[in-house]
Amino acid sequence: MRKKGIHTSTQEIQQAINSLKVMKFSHGEQSYYMKAKSLPLASKILSLMKITQPDKVTPQEELTL
Repeated sequence: MRKKGIHTSTQEIQQAINSLKVMKFSHGEQSYYMKAKSLPLASKILSLMKITQPDKVTPQEELTL
Protein backbone atom coordinates (compact mmCIF):
# COMPACT_ATOMS: atom_id res chain seq x y z
CA MET A 1 0.00 0.00 0.00
CA ARG A 2 2.88 2.34 0.71
CA LYS A 3 4.11 1.85 -2.86
CA LYS A 4 0.74 3.22 -4.02
CA GLY A 5 1.04 6.26 -1.74
CA ILE A 6 -1.30 5.05 1.00
CA HIS A 7 0.33 5.45 4.40
CA THR A 8 -1.75 3.96 7.18
CA SER A 9 -1.41 1.75 10.24
CA THR A 10 -2.30 -1.91 10.49
CA GLN A 11 -5.10 -0.98 12.92
CA GLU A 12 -6.64 1.38 10.35
CA ILE A 13 -6.43 -1.32 7.70
CA GLN A 14 -8.15 -3.78 10.04
CA GLN A 15 -10.90 -1.26 10.86
CA ALA A 16 -11.43 -0.57 7.15
CA ILE A 17 -11.73 -4.26 6.30
CA ASN A 18 -14.09 -4.80 9.23
CA SER A 19 -16.28 -1.96 7.92
CA LEU A 20 -17.09 -3.99 4.79
CA LYS A 21 -20.53 -5.38 5.54
CA VAL A 22 -23.30 -6.83 3.39
CA MET A 23 -26.85 -7.50 4.59
CA LYS A 24 -29.29 -9.97 3.09
CA PHE A 25 -32.99 -9.17 2.86
CA SER A 26 -35.99 -10.50 0.99
CA HIS A 27 -38.81 -8.77 -0.84
CA GLY A 28 -41.53 -11.19 -1.86
CA GLU A 29 -39.81 -14.28 -3.21
CA GLN A 30 -36.65 -12.42 -4.27
CA SER A 31 -33.56 -12.16 -2.06
CA TYR A 32 -31.19 -9.21 -2.24
CA TYR A 33 -27.88 -8.17 -0.73
CA MET A 34 -27.37 -4.57 0.36
CA LYS A 35 -23.91 -3.13 0.88
CA ALA A 36 -23.51 -1.04 4.03
CA LYS A 37 -21.50 2.15 4.05
CA SER A 38 -17.82 1.40 4.61
CA LEU A 39 -14.77 3.48 5.41
CA PRO A 40 -13.09 5.20 2.43
CA LEU A 41 -9.90 3.26 3.09
CA ALA A 42 -11.82 0.02 2.51
CA SER A 43 -12.59 1.09 -1.05
CA LYS A 44 -8.92 1.89 -1.66
CA ILE A 45 -7.88 -1.52 -0.32
CA LEU A 46 -10.36 -3.33 -2.57
CA SER A 47 -9.21 -1.27 -5.54
CA LEU A 48 -5.56 -2.13 -4.88
CA MET A 49 -6.50 -5.79 -4.70
CA LYS A 50 -8.49 -5.45 -7.95
CA ILE A 51 -11.72 -6.52 -6.24
CA THR A 52 -14.85 -4.88 -7.61
CA GLN A 53 -17.46 -3.88 -5.09
CA PRO A 54 -21.06 -4.97 -5.63
CA ASP A 55 -23.74 -2.41 -6.36
CA LYS A 56 -25.50 -0.93 -3.35
CA VAL A 57 -28.37 -3.41 -3.82
CA THR A 58 -27.73 -6.64 -5.73
CA PRO A 59 -30.17 -9.49 -6.46
CA GLN A 60 -28.93 -12.80 -5.05
CA GLU A 61 -28.54 -14.44 -8.46
CA GLU A 62 -26.23 -11.63 -9.66
CA LEU A 63 -23.90 -11.85 -6.65
CA THR A 64 -20.86 -14.05 -7.18
CA LEU A 65 -18.46 -14.88 -4.41
